[in-house]
Amino acid sequence: MLKASPGNRYELAFDDFELEESDYCNGDYVEIRQGNSSGPLIGDRRLCGKGTDSLPSLDTAFSGDVWIKFRTDEANVAKGFMLHFKLASNVVLSGETGQISSPGMTG
Repeated sequence: MLKASPGNRYELAFDDFELEESDYCNGDYVEIRQGNSSGPLIGDRRLCGKGTDSLPSLDTAFSGDVWIKFRTDEANVAKGFMLHFKLASNVVLSGETGQISSPGMTG
C-alpha cells in the first residue's frame, strides 16, 4: 500500500516487467488498485506477461492511496518486475523516491 497525504500526488512507472503469461492473468500477476484491495483497477486489468509495452499507461499522477498486489502460483519462473514511484507534488512517503520489485529481480 502506498499512502499519500491528502491532496498530494505521486507517479508510478514500470522499468521492467516479465511474469508468467496466462489467460486472464490467472497465474502470476500484479494488481494496482486505487484506494484499497476492493478499489477500481488502475489500467482496468491484472498485469502479466512480458514487456512494458503491453502494460497500461501509468503516466498520470495518483493521489490518495494505491494498493499493489503481486501474486504467484509458483508454477513457472520468470524474471519479475521493477516498479518505481516518485513524488509528483509534496507527497509524504518514506522518502523522495522508491522502488518495489519482486524477489530475485536484478537491475
